[in-house]
Amino acid sequence: MYLSQKWNWDYFYAFTQLPPFSFWSLGLFFKCFGVSLMSLWAFPAILSALTLPLAYWSAKSFFSKSISIVFSCFWAFSFWPIYLDRLCVGHGLLILWQLLTFVILGRFLNRLIVRPSIGLALLLGICTSIGFYILFHAAIMVVYVIIIVTYAILHCRSSNRKQLYAFLFSFFLGSAPIISAWLRLNHQSDYLHYLWAFKNNVSPLSQLKVISLYISGLFWGADTYNYSYRAFGGGFFNPWLGSLFLIGLIQSLINWKKEINLCLICGLVLFLMPAFLTGEVEMFRMVLALPFILIFCALGLQNLLESASPQMSLISFLIILIIVAFSDFYRLEITYRDFWKANPSVSLRYTKSLQRWKAYEILNQQAKKFGPGIILTEFDPTPYDQTLTIATYPFNTARNPRLECSKSTWAGVITNVNYVPYLYHQIPSSQWFPLSIGLDTSMDNLVLGIIPVKSSTSKKIYNWLQMEKNLWPITYALFQMPYGQLNPNISKMLIQCRSSINGDPFLESLLDEKLFIYDMSNHDALQALKDMQRALTLGFPAAHLYNNLGVLWFTLGNYANARESFKAALHAPLNHTQAALNLSRTPAL
Repeated sequence: MYLSQKWNWDYFYAFTQLPPFSFWSLGLFFKCFGVSLMSLWAFPAILSALTLPLAYWSAKSFFSKSISIVFSCFWAFSFWPIYLDRLCVGHGLLILWQLLTFVILGRFLNRLIVRPSIGLALLLGICTSIGFYILFHAAIMVVYVIIIVTYAILHCRSSNRKQLYAFLFSFFLGSAPIISAWLRLNHQSDYLHYLWAFKNNVSPLSQLKVISLYISGLFWGADTYNYSYRAFGGGFFNPWLGSLFLIGLIQSLINWKKEINLCLICGLVLFLMPAFLTGEVEMFRMVLALPFILIFCALGLQNLLESASPQMSLISFLIILIIVAFSDFYRLEITYRDFWKANPSVSLRYTKSLQRWKAYEILNQQAKKFGPGIILTEFDPTPYDQTLTIATYPFNTARNPRLECSKSTWAGVITNVNYVPYLYHQIPSSQWFPLSIGLDTSMDNLVLGIIPVKSSTSKKIYNWLQMEKNLWPITYALFQMPYGQLNPNISKMLIQCRSSINGDPFLESLLDEKLFIYDMSNHDALQALKDMQRALTLGFPAAHLYNNLGVLWFTLGNYANARESFKAALHAPLNHTQAALNLSRTPAL
C-alpha cells in the first residue's frame, strides 16, 4: 500500500526480510487499480491464470503432448494450484517463475542438440537469477537448473562451453544486486537460523515427526499448532491424485536410469528439502515440488491406462478428471468455507480475523449510505493485523489521497472495548458495536465506533486523526523490523507522538499501551511498567490496562501488586478481560 503511494527500492521487506518482487509487483498493481480487497484478490488470481499456459508448455518441453495435456488438466482442477490463487503471498509468483524457467530450460536443451543458441543461454541465466528476487526457496531451483545446464552442455557433443559461460555470466549478472544487498545486512541469517531444524540439539526423532507431518499434509492432511497454509478435508492431494502419484513415482524409480526419470526423482527430493530441513510445519515451503508431483500423477495415469484402447483411455481420463475436479471443488467451496464457521476460535488460531471482518461489513454499509468516512485503524491496540486498513481503503478519507477528508460526515474507530465507557461519555452521539461476541478474544477484544462528524465532535475527531497519521510510519517501521532485531527509533517516534495528545486521556492511554507492547517485545519489563502506570495515571483507567499491569507484576514476582491490579480491573466501569481468572491464579500472601 505504501509502495503504491511512494516508491522505494528496498530489496527486503517485512520481519522475515523477504525479497522485493512480490511487494513491488503488488505495489504496482495497487498503483494501477487502487488499493482494495478486490485488487488484493485479483492479483494472485491473475498470476494463477498465467500459470495455465505455462504449465502446458513447461511439460511439453520435456514430455509428450498427451502427458502435457493431462498435467495441465490436473493443474487446472486440483486443490493446491487453485488454493494458491486464493492467497496473496509470494508463492504464486514463485510458481509462475518456476514454470517460465522450465519453458526456457526445455527450449534451451532441445536447441542444444541441433542448433545451440547463445541468446537462449543468456535468457535462461537471467530468468534463473530472477528467483532470488521472489523468495528464498528459489535457491533450490537455481541449484537444480545450474546442475542440469552444466551437465547437458558438458555431455553434449554438438555444443561448446560458450553456452555455459553465457548462462553463468547472465545468471551472476542478474543475481549480483540482490546477493550483494543480502551480504550487506548484518542480520541476514537471523530468520534462516530460526527456521533451521538442526539447532539447539534438536533430536532426529523430533525432526522425523516434522517430516512425517509434511508428508501427511500432502496426502492425508495434518493439523499443526502453529499457523500454516494447510489443506482442508484431507491433504493437498485427494486420494485419486495421491494414488496416481505413487504409481508414477514407483514406475520412475524402477526405470531410474532414464535421464528424465532421474531428473524428476532428484528434483522431487531437492524441492522437498526447504520443508524437511526446517523445524516447524509450513506446507508452502514445499511448493516448488508441485510441478513434479503433478507430473508423477500424469505419468501414473499413463502407466495405468497404457494397456487400454485409445477410446477407453480417453473415457477413463475424463472420469478421473471429473472425480478429481468435483472432489477438490467441494473441498474449496464447501469444506474450506465451513472450516471458518464451525468454530470461531479456530479463525483466531489461523489468523483470519472475524472481528475485523465484522467491522468491515458495518463500515462498508455505512459508506454505502453516507459516503466515504474518516476511519481510524491505528487505535487498534495491536498493530500486527492490518487487514481492515486494506479493506476500508477505497472509502477511507483518512488514508485514500483521492478522497476529500473535509467532506466526511462520519468517522469510524476500532479500539479495545474497555475504552467504551469513556468514549461514549465524551461523545454521546456515537454508536458502538462489539466485535468479539462469541469469540475467545481475551487479548484482542475489539469494538467499532461510528461517530457523526459535526460541530460538537469535529475537534476531537480531527485531533484523533492527527494521532492516526503520526502512527502510520511507526506501524510501517514495526512491519519492517527484521526478525530478532529491534528498531530503537520506534520508541522515539512513539514518544514524539505525545504532541498530538492535547490532554486527551484516551490518546494518552492508547499511546502508552503501544509503548508498553513495544517495550515488552524488547524484554524491558521495568520500562513497560512505567508505560502502564502512566497510562492508568494520566489516561483513562480501562480494565484491560489494569489487567496488563497485573500480568506484568505477576511476571516480576510481585503478587500483592498483581492482585491489586486484577481487583482494580474487576471494578472498572467495563471489564472484558481475564482479570477474574488471573486473580484466582495469583497466590495470596
